[in-house]
Amino acid sequence: IEKIVGKRLGQDVTEEEEEDWSQYGKEGEVGLLTDAYLKVESLAEQVLAKDPNNAMVAQLAPHLSGVLQAMEGGQTNGLLDTLKHIQVILEDVKNRIEAEEPSEQNLGSPVNPSESEVVPEDVFADIESQIIPDEALHEERTYVFPPSEEDEAVLPSPADGKDPVPVDEVIPDPIHIEPLQEPSEPLKEVLEDIQPPVYEKADITSETDKNLREDLDAAEKLIPQNPGKALNSFGAILQNTPKSARAIYGRARSLDRLAEMERSNSRLEQAIVTYRGVLDLADEDPTLVPLPLLRMAAETCVDRLIFRGFFGKAVRIQQRLLQRFPDDLKLRNKMGVTFLLMNQGSAAKEIFEAVLQKWPDDGFAQVHYGFILKTTYNNNTGGAFYMQKGIESEAEGTSDGRFYFHLGDALQREGKTIEAYQIYDRAVEKGLFFSRYQRSLYNVDRLSSQPFWTLEQTTYQVSFRKLEENWKAIRDEGVALLALPPQDGFRPESENLQEIGDWKQFELFSRGRKITANCIKAPITCLLIENFPAAAGCKRGQVKFSVMHPHTHVYAHTGPTNCRLRAHLGLVVPDGLRLRVGTEVTSWQEGKIFIFDDSWEHEVWHEGDSYRLVLIVDVWHPELTEEERNTLVPI
Repeated sequence: IEKIVGKRLGQDVTEEEEEDWSQYGKEGEVGLLTDAYLKVESLAEQVLAKDPNNAMVAQLAPHLSGVLQAMEGGQTNGLLDTLKHIQVILEDVKNRIEAEEPSEQNLGSPVNPSESEVVPEDVFADIESQIIPDEALHEERTYVFPPSEEDEAVLPSPADGKDPVPVDEVIPDPIHIEPLQEPSEPLKEVLEDIQPPVYEKADITSETDKNLREDLDAAEKLIPQNPGKALNSFGAILQNTPKSARAIYGRARSLDRLAEMERSNSRLEQAIVTYRGVLDLADEDPTLVPLPLLRMAAETCVDRLIFRGFFGKAVRIQQRLLQRFPDDLKLRNKMGVTFLLMNQGSAAKEIFEAVLQKWPDDGFAQVHYGFILKTTYNNNTGGAFYMQKGIESEAEGTSDGRFYFHLGDALQREGKTIEAYQIYDRAVEKGLFFSRYQRSLYNVDRLSSQPFWTLEQTTYQVSFRKLEENWKAIRDEGVALLALPPQDGFRPESENLQEIGDWKQFELFSRGRKITANCIKAPITCLLIENFPAAAGCKRGQVKFSVMHPHTHVYAHTGPTNCRLRAHLGLVVPDGLRLRVGTEVTSWQEGKIFIFDDSWEHEVWHEGDSYRLVLIVDVWHPELTEEERNTLVPI
């Protein structure tokens, strides 16, 4: 609370600054929101004055901090209702302290119909839903969660707190007492086999949680089918034992499962914060969080952060985890992958170099290190060497189409074509590619494929013929663009596909979106494309002018997906041009369109004396459904 108050007054507060989890719209008068916040703040101070260690205020502090951050950012949607709910809770706590009744509450605790003083369940639900509202999501994504772990029945503890049933004491006749004898060998073996039952979750159960294990196990069993009830159960445990690591972890899993069922990113972000709470508890007192539980929470937290695109936060969690497991090979490799996802090739390279210095035969590190050398540093020789070693190790994580794709590409660029196709054929056997020539990585498997298509086969012949009818106007716009300065006109090809020469592009549509600034310079062409929905809305393609100057060779390469077809409209076509797709070769004609599937390997040679200009138009594969076109991730 002091940190919150200090921040409001402009005082310096030493606290790690975290990104805001959500966005809010404005709602209500700013004055009303400020008054409500000050009232809640005053209530919290009154409670702390009577009970300095009040657990309820401690639980509410992060929520108040989030409200304040949202207010400072001008994001106020839903905050007034949130503050009113918090006010109700604090007034109840204050009244019960004054009445000398127990005052500890816990956010998210369950409603017990037999206890009238407990805050209603919908209050807690509303607070959680309003702190990070679903309306604030940038986009809705579907996430495939790992299956929930199955919980087995827990054997009853012999120390259940009940007194043993008394029995009549029997005193044997002293005349008939036999000398104490060792049991027979068979009986000894039976007795040795009888061991006290081992608690299956002992490795993740702290001393604090040992006495709570029956309640914890019962709550965990609710998570797969009834995560809302599980959330309340863990809240009840935390109300009485706020430092129960398994209860915090169970609460995070409950929110995680709710996120899956509700398809809610805000729920998922609540789960992320709660997973991180397990690490915070371990930082406070390492004895409270067994290392296996800490690792489970941290790794799940990292997975969810990566899914949401919060790569920087994921790296920070991985760094905290490595402080406790500094010699863990898998953790170091995972952090290298996270840097790759952030497009931080140099940072990833340092991670994998360090791994290979200590574990030189680790196939996972080898294949990723080679991938970085090839894709980030254009080192085909070194990249091929390490990728090949990694793939041949058959280590977990090395049988990935991307590694076969780039290994074969590196070998082709080194002139080792036979070796490259052997790699591609191995990938086909593993089911990673459709064929040695069709090697796209982001596919819908059922789509038909062939190197070249007729206009009629695409079903878009009317729109394509409209482009052919207007080819001269399109050509004139493209030629005029060639005169623009480099910062306004054509840009060099960005995928490092050309071996020699000069090849540039001018984009009009990309990933299903119009590039307005460029379309202003080519209005006729863009208007024609806007009336061609399969092209304008193709989220896995582009529409662009392409100029290739003489003596250019484009390496053999494949496009990323089989979900599109690529059309070329010839605008300025000199002699000396060839395009190979698979094993078929063709060339361009001015005013004519040809269509090919660029998920197949293709290669271009320009051996003429003047530039070639074409309009490239990507369209959805005609066999995709409308739902698929709407839901496929852009490329």
